[in-house]
Amino acid sequence: MNRLLLLSILFTQIAWSQEILLVDDNDYITQNSDSIKNALNASIYSGYDYYNISDVGGTSPTSDELLNYDLVIWYCSTDGSGLQLWNGDATASGNGEIIDYIIEEKPIWIIGSDMLFEVFNTPPDMLTSGDFAYDHMGIESYNIQSYGDDGSLGVSQVDLSAGTPSTTFKDSILWSFATHWWVDGVTPRTGGINFYEMGPDAYALANEITMFHYTEDLNNVMTTLFDPALIDNQANTVAFLEAGITYLLPDDLGMEEESEPVTIYPNPTNESFIIKNAKINSEIKIYSSVGSLVQSSILSVENEFIDISNLEAGMYVINFEDQSGNVKNTNLIVQ
Repeated sequence: MNRLLLLSILFTQIAWSQEILLVDDNDYITQNSDSIKNALNASIYSGYDYYNISDVGGTSPTSDELLNYDLVIWYCSTDGSGLQLWNGDATASGNGEIIDYIIEEKPIWIIGSDMLFEVFNTPPDMLTSGDFAYDHMGIESYNIQSYGDDGSLGVSQVDLSAGTPSTTFKDSILWSFATHWWVDGVTPRTGGINFYEMGPDAYALANEITMFHYTEDLNNVMTTLFDPALIDNQANTVAFLEAGITYLLPDDLGMEEESEPVTIYPNPTNESFIIKNAKINSEIKIYSSVGSLVQSSILSVENEFIDISNLEAGMYVINFEDQSGNVKNTNLIVQ
């Protein structure tokens, strides 16, 4: 390829001043956890910290640890047993460390299907004061589960509820499988803002709420009762996570443009590229369009050539992280 004909593309980078913690409360479906991590890695929020409960003997992060963050994402996948969300022993009163974080009016996003079944068993079940799911998640009643209560079908999609606040959430979410099993449907308490409900209209459990945000009594808890790791493709998973995080982050943790944007050229390319304005000793990770890490290196000199001749044609996400933990992302097209 004639380099004189190649485009030089300047990417204005976004620096986010937030601190995000992803807590992995999923001890056996590790590929789902990997899907969530890969999607976050490919998102504008790739500078998150990661805490895997299974790696520390089933121990939750302490409230002091949680309070270091502006947002906690507590991910349970489709694991409906032994969750530290319930202190690992199906305690309806919940996890005290999480509660200490919540009562400081910090936002938390609790994600996963089959979570409620561990504590409240076969729906329907009315929740009461003293239950973590009632007091802090804002759930009045646990109504149904897809597959378990729909004739062994599963829910084929979830749709935005009427009156959902203006966000970048998609109107409908589909799955990598024909249907999603064990999605919980609930009735939120007064003060809950509904986001997604089961669909389509012809589905037996249509209109059951499966994602909502509860903000009464110092709580700032968003609950998603399906597993976004099962969304139909990674781009849509990235979009879903970005929409939720952006919605929950405090307004004063907005974005600031860097004075010296990172420059990558040539782009597109098929052999190598040069990075300008990335700090020396930054770690450079290249992810495929499906979120797999395909190459990594450390930037040793300014304007260093990065060899990508081994990569197949396609779109890639480049992740830069300097020694201070500042993270930047941009796209690369390999021809």
